[in-house]
Amino acid sequence: MHTRLKHFGFSLLATFAAFAGLASAQVYTSSGAITINDSGPANPYPSVINVTNGPTSIARLSVRINGLTHTFSPDIDVMLVAPGGQSVILMSDAGNSSNLTGVNLTFADGFPQLAIAQIASGTYACTNLQGSEQFAPPAPIASNTQTSLASLMGTNANGAWSLFVLDDADLDSGSIQSWSLEFNAAATVAQGSIDTAFTYQGRLENNGAPVNGPIDVRYQFWTDSISAAQGSTIGPPLIATGVQAVDGLFSLDVPLVDAAKRANALYLEVAVRVPSGSGDFVPLSPRQRIAPTPQSSYALAASSLLASDGSPLDVVVTDAAGLARFANGLLIESGLPDSAVGIAFGPFSSQIGGSVEGTDPVGIFRYNPADDVSFLRFCAGDLPSAQDGFQFGIRNAAGIFTPQIVFLSNGTALKPGGGSWSVLSDPRAKHDITPLSNTLDRLLNLRGYSYEYNTDMIEQGIALPGRQIGLMADEVERIFPDWISRDEHGTRFVTERSTTALMVEALRDLRTEKDRELAAKQAEIENLKARLDRLEAALIAK
Repeated sequence: MHTRLKHFGFSLLATFAAFAGLASAQVYTSSGAITINDSGPANPYPSVINVTNGPTSIARLSVRINGLTHTFSPDIDVMLVAPGGQSVILMSDAGNSSNLTGVNLTFADGFPQLAIAQIASGTYACTNLQGSEQFAPPAPIASNTQTSLASLMGTNANGAWSLFVLDDADLDSGSIQSWSLEFNAAATVAQGSIDTAFTYQGRLENNGAPVNGPIDVRYQFWTDSISAAQGSTIGPPLIATGVQAVDGLFSLDVPLVDAAKRANALYLEVAVRVPSGSGDFVPLSPRQRIAPTPQSSYALAASSLLASDGSPLDVVVTDAAGLARFANGLLIESGLPDSAVGIAFGPFSSQIGGSVEGTDPVGIFRYNPADDVSFLRFCAGDLPSAQDGFQFGIRNAAGIFTPQIVFLSNGTALKPGGGSWSVLSDPRAKHDITPLSNTLDRLLNLRGYSYEYNTDMIEQGIALPGRQIGLMADEVERIFPDWISRDEHGTRFVTERSTTALMVEALRDLRTEKDRELAAKQAEIENLKARLDRLEAALIAK
């Protein structure tokens, strides 16, 4: 909406922009770099961020290490200490001997830990791979330190936050460009409880010339476009001082207080004082009607989902740090859809999926372990047991759900009645068709083994504990190279392809081999029989 307002020589071209989110993320960043010295405390030690006007009760927290460079990352120990004295080890003894150059790490609950492997930029859970660490004073005693940011939930964010960085071995060093804290104030998402704001942008002219410099702006909400009667105002006047106008342009957020909850029309009266702090406010007429757009968040509240028992069910959209952006049909954080990477089902906490029915986190979210490497993750519980999982199925008119395919968290997949994946096999869809040969010999060159997976593979969730049976990828690669794939770390995986066709041809090779052996034996028998017949004939002749 664009309207030119005129009064006493002033004119204002005003724009009511899209309203801003209620619970915007609050980000605080350190003022300088950290030098990670060889074998000892970093400089400064600690690096401090002073948080002011932050949340008095932390609902969600992530910590970002910006531009981490080091020649041997397992030497790095990093401890965060909150204003209240609570301490959390962010990372210790992680990574390998590969150099780190400008790596950006975000630490937030609900993400995978760092591993003893090359560290890539991304989001991770707090990671301490070697147990207790010894930080030099004035750092707290490490034995009393937590390894989860959940221990800081509900505490006051305001005050001095300290980051203690230590190199615990000789020969290597590095640096950190800066570090950041991101808080999200708790947001109430119950219908009708949101108190939001919109952005007011304008161009102010004085006798046709654009205004430059600081100005004061007074806002007042009214229920009528012209009436000055008592009771026609909504809430107190709102005054913003020292607003900078550049070539007449200025912008600031205007809270709606409880006006957004009223059913009647709303009007905004704007008054200006130029320059700031000088003279009286000059009202600009006419009052501007507030269109329904800033109040449209309440229409979204009608889109609540229901659980199977008919009770309301939260659906929370999250960002890369696991922070809520959209919940139960209500926008609680700007940035959608660009920052949205996950959907969690159930009441939300700092871990994706949160504490829901049966304490199981359930959600769908995006995970980027490295640049240009993305996974869509389905979380269906918190234990590698056969009790958790997810199902594809059908639901009839009576509301009865029947699973058709079931994936269990212990790695088992089943389909009632059996069956397998379909493969395009129509000969009309193929060309350059060549029969397989020497299939039996190729299969017999493979060997089966029993083994146990390394602990780090199990912790990454890509292997199972206990005794296993399988093949060795290096042997498979020599014989069936198309069965081999690699992840971003170069780790090899075996995906058996066209096993049925190989088995059919292997059986055919075996049958052919047996047929040759039987034919040779039959020929030998026939030859011996003929000789026996000749001997018998000779004996009879005598």
